[in-house]
Amino acid sequence: MEEKIETCFAIFRKAIPKILSSGGMSTAKLYSQIEKTIPECTSSEIFYAKGKAYGLKWEHTVREAQQYLKRLKIIELVEGKWESKIYEEVNDELEQEEIISMFRKENVEKLKLELESVQPNSPEFVTINGIKYKRDNLTIGKLKIVRGNRCQICGEAILKKDGSLYVEGAHITAKRDKGPETPDNILILCPNHHKEFDYGKRERLERTKDKVKFMLNGVNYSIDISL
Repeated sequence: MEEKIETCFAIFRKAIPKILSSGGMSTAKLYSQIEKTIPECTSSEIFYAKGKAYGLKWEHTVREAQQYLKRLKIIELVEGKWESKIYEEVNDELEQEEIISMFRKENVEKLKLELESVQPNSPEFVTINGIKYKRDNLTIGKLKIVRGNRCQICGEAILKKDGSLYVEGAHITAKRDKGPETPDNILILCPNHHKEFDYGKRERLERTKDKVKFMLNGVNYSIDISL
């Protein structure tokens, strides 16, 4: 049962921002939505603490997930209703953080070999320890480790209060333009350079399997994308 609770905690942690993306709702309404959409994680088992009953066990797990997401400032309680940030961006970042946590102690050369095996036709989702992740987030998470969690343009990163470094994955050819979710199409950038890369005046000069050269807002860049 403990293993199931852990797995459901992870599922709730991902599902809650998505559920709230349709609008703010009370905890009671959130329970109702979870019962409808994730019935496999709900049961009539009672939660006990110090010999006293405190409602259903799965509802307690939902409350733990709410507090976890609140600490990360992903959701907030406003006038009795829980509200969420943009779901997709939040969920991707959560997945990438989990992946980094799982693989940060792996041998970098081993991670490079795993990244080299990623192909455009690889499955869109992967399952790790019973939890489904986007393959794109798995690739970006591993790439962040391989690139040292540093921007490939300026070498900087945001230092988070927990001591970790924050960088982002940027697709060279955007997914909306059918860019592949493969390591040779992804740069690791700080938030400023990611936004400049996406929205600035960019001219593609040259691109090979190992290097990409481009002019961005009048400045030439040559970035090594080899593994």
